[in-house]
Amino acid sequence: MSLSNSHIDSDIRVYIEGELRIDRKLSRWPDSLKRDIRDALVKGANGMFRWVACQLEILGTVNSRPEIRKALRELPTTLEDTYERILTKIPPSNQSIAHKALQIISVQDFIAPYLEPQKRETIKFAISSIQFYNYKTIYFLKWR
Repeated sequence: MSLSNSHIDSDIRVYIEGELRIDRKLSRWPDSLKRDIRDALVKGANGMFRWVACQLEILGTVNSRPEIRKALRELPTTLEDTYERILTKIPPSNQSIAHKALQIISVQDFIAPYLEPQKRETIKFAISSIQFYNYKTIYFLKWR
């Protein structure tokens, strides 16, 4: 289901242009490449900001123009496909912590109402202390 419409596409375009301006690595690319990134992401977004954010994070790990152009040609079409790619990039040494973190995240909304306030805050803190990216291997988990 596409959520795309002219207003959402415009907001997504503004978001992408802002990220391409302020991101430490992406801002260094030539304007023509940034335009290609923007156009490809707006076209592929189908109204999904999260999809765009994930693609920008991944593109931020790419080190050359040919690699970026290749990545733009091979963009996943759905958010589900994006998450699948991200999860398959988690190195075996981090899969255990990734599994535990994803378990906590997936049940925290369900169990939180049944916990004492202090335990709810502990879970929220634990989740906020997980970082889901690395500049070299795309996505892996580490504790801040």
